[in-house]
Amino acid sequence: MSVRLITIDFWNTLVDSSNGEGRNQHRAETMLAEAERLGRTLSIEDVHEAGHQAWAFFRHLWLEEQRTPQTDEMVLHMWATLEMPADPEAVQRVTEVYRRGILLHPPSVLPGVAAALPRLAESFELAIVSDTAVSSGEVLREVLANAGLLRFFSHFSFSDETGVAKPHPKAFYRVLEAAGVDPTGALHIGDIERTDIDGARNLGMEAILYAGDHGNSVVKSDVTSTRARMVAHHWDQITEALLDGHIWRM
Repeated sequence: MSVRLITIDFWNTLVDSSNGEGRNQHRAETMLAEAERLGRTLSIEDVHEAGHQAWAFFRHLWLEEQRTPQTDEMVLHMWATLEMPADPEAVQRVTEVYRRGILLHPPSVLPGVAAALPRLAESFELAIVSDTAVSSGEVLREVLANAGLLRFFSHFSFSDETGVAKPHPKAFYRVLEAAGVDPTGALHIGDIERTDIDGARNLGMEAILYAGDHGNSVVKSDVTSTRARMVAHHWDQITEALLDGHIWRM
């Protein structure tokens, strides 16, 4: 097999979930401020509970319908749960804080990523294939740019932009077609078996299951039972397999 294109997941593969507490606090405080302005008396616990219900709504769409809600859908779900009065301008203000809050409290780049990407980009074309949640694909590009990583990627497939979530084939074909690469000439790296690995393998792509984010509490994949070609616990292993070990080399 000759790999020309490597597609990579964003969350828990390139970056971790750190600073989530700061992001959530900033977002919740914004919701509380708008509630007070509109005459609603809420507690921080009320907002957090509405957030939990919005995430349950997210998971249903993500797992059952293979799509992820837009940021304003998540905010409107919370708005209804909190019985907030209709105010489109207030909803828009809260939505922007939820969408862009990650820029104030960014996640950390996972160990080895900053060294691996420039080396891989010398031999392969790189693309992002990632599901989004509260932060939009547009904002996640800014996160990559701020971390000095955006320049290594030629193509992007974010679920809020494609309208589908992995393992839907369109999530992968968005970048495969843009790069002019057949699935058999591509490899995907991600941390979730049912979305990343199954999505790629179902199309005939090769796959690496990344299991190096030990703080990942969203989805734990069984590394002993995977369709991936290999399981990597550090990005150094990926670089060695793809370059130094001459596996999948162009």
